[in-house]
Amino acid sequence: LVVFERDGTQGYLAASGDGPGIGSRIFPLDRYPELRAAFRSRTITEVRRGDPSGLWEKVEEQLPEDSPFCSFLIIPLLWGDSILGVFFVRDTDHDRIFSEKDREFCSTASMMVSGFIRQNELLEKLRRQSREDAQTGLLNLHAFREEAQRVIAGADENADKLSFISAGIDNFRELDEKSG
Repeated sequence: LVVFERDGTQGYLAASGDGPGIGSRIFPLDRYPELRAAFRSRTITEVRRGDPSGLWEKVEEQLPEDSPFCSFLIIPLLWGDSILGVFFVRDTDHDRIFSEKDREFCSTASMMVSGFIRQNELLEKLRRQSREDAQTGLLNLHAFREEAQRVIAGADENADKLSFISAGIDNFRELDEKSG
């Protein structure tokens, strides 16, 4: 599973079946012609040896010499008009042609993943909005108190010295409305 930056310049490997040692990895999309093709077309892209479109040759240039992969199915993660990333399936079978059932299954999975990603983005936005002032981006009172408690507890735990200065501005709302 590869999640894209909104501008399509880089991707984040969010999940991989390659092995337990594979974690999150960031990579530039310009090094992956098959991902760029999916990003541009926003359609399912299949790439394999002997592909008449010429895309395989570009992909092969980027593959490590010992790469066993020779068939790729790239399904875009779409949400409205946006592409969030791709569901990326690789195979070592030289003769592999992905079936319609393979495509349907992967398309369904990509729709579900797109929904999860979008839901996570919305929850993060709500979390941020519930903690920050919309105009200033500063922590609201509740979030400020939580953060202050965390800092005080950390200072106590580490036997660090801590100073705290508080200032109040009379009639701040009026000042803010006049001056912004």
